[in-house]
Amino acid sequence: MSDILVTLVFTAIGVLMKRFGYNRASFLLGFILGIHFEEFFWIALQSRGAFFFLRPGCLIIISIMILLYSLDPVRVALADAGKRGAGMKGGVLIPIVLIVVMVIATGIASGIPICRQR
Repeated sequence: MSDILVTLVFTAIGVLMKRFGYNRASFLLGFILGIHFEEFFWIALQSRGAFFFLRPGCLIIISIMILLYSLDPVRVALADAGKRGAGMKGGVLIPIVLIVVMVIATGIASGIPICRQR
């Protein structure tokens, strides 16, 4: 009986998510991997301390995430600016600055000679 109840509950959640335009695949992925993410997050936090995000691998992943999340707003803003013949909006500058900062921080953390502090 509990299997049927679980199926009905998740069916209702899926129907509501579809009706209101939520991404069901992201929910499922987060639901399944959320437990593992939390477990490994705490392991990393205990073994490396609060600054484990400053390791090169983490900085590269964070840089990729910022780049992917900022590509669409930058593309839309540049298309709007091209249509109006105006320069960049102020809202476009923030993602670009974040990308540049993350690339420089990744270079410093990984020891790239160009970015290394003297």
